[in-house]
Amino acid sequence: ILDTYYKDSFSITFIPLTTDESVALAAVSQIAQITSPPLSEIIKFTLLWSDNDIAQRLALLAARKLGFPWSSAGMQSAFVKVLSQYGVPTDGLVVIDGAGLSHDTRVSAITIAYLLEAINNRTELRVIDDGLPLAGKTGTLKYRFTTDAPAGVGLVRAKTGWIDTSVSLAGFVTVGPRNYIFAIIADQIKNSENARNAARVTIDKMLAAIARPTR
Repeated sequence: ILDTYYKDSFSITFIPLTTDESVALAAVSQIAQITSPPLSEIIKFTLLWSDNDIAQRLALLAARKLGFPWSSAGMQSAFVKVLSQYGVPTDGLVVIDGAGLSHDTRVSAITIAYLLEAINNRTELRVIDDGLPLAGKTGTLKYRFTTDAPAGVGLVRAKTGWIDTSVSLAGFVTVGPRNYIFAIIADQIKNSENARNAARVTIDKMLAAIARPTR
């Protein structure tokens, strides 16, 4: 099967091992090695590029690590437990998936805002802040704000989000010497890319209206 799959890339020569001694000798020879990046770098990448597959896997792994099932119910229990430990309210929180793609997943702007406050105040959560895209500069915000709200370029660090009828943005906006937390959810909008883009432009302009560089 391997030879057929890779025949256009390279050839594979199989050497049969006929004795226990030959098997033992071959077993000590390393063929390949894969080293995972640190968890902090995986989290940063996930946030920067909104990688939903990795977000889902991280949520499931966190649930298992905390002793909960590898399931939606396990993620729900894990989210509630950890958020509560940081003083983040979880009223109305419904976790169906770890990436927020399900229409049945529910999270309030209040929960997001309190979580951002915890991220801002707790050193161990700073990696999340480090992974947030920067308006007009990096990740999923690289092309946001540049034409519709240029006053916000470089002054908004935030996580994007959207499904068919919702668009969101949450993070920090620089207003002179201070950073302010914001969590904006535009819900029940028309299911079209034009409508979603209009919502994004409105959000960008709202933030640009208050953004001010540090002097």
